[in-house]
Amino acid sequence: MIEANYLSVEIVANHHTMKNDISWSHVIMLHRKGSPYLEEMNRVIGRCRAAGLFLLWATNITTSHLSSRFQIATQISKASTKVEMDQPIKLKLLHIRGAFMLLAAGMLLSCLVLFIEIIKSKLFDTKRIRPK
Repeated sequence: MIEANYLSVEIVANHHTMKNDISWSHVIMLHRKGSPYLEEMNRVIGRCRAAGLFLLWATNITTSHLSSRFQIATQISKASTKVEMDQPIKLKLLHIRGAFMLLAAGMLLSCLVLFIEIIKSKLFDTKRIRPK
């Protein structure tokens, strides 16, 4: 089981749980071409989505299998009244720090590869083919 040891009171206090999904996908089932069950299965899956059964199942799995620390942090985040959840908030550096760290890591990696290529070309003195 994965422990959420990165969650602390400070982290949870500055963040909130999103109401909307970050990603979603269709429910996929395989049927034979021209199957008489296709329309009925589409109707059942649509009714399950409309009733919220998939969300209920995901919530039950989360509460039964995730660590208690993660569950408490999620409850604190949902109960936080510091920021009105329907209103947009101004982004701070804390919110976008991860994106800047990825940008810096990519820039450093590309510079490192460039320097390695320059050193390699000077050490091995590769002969270049020049057009006549």
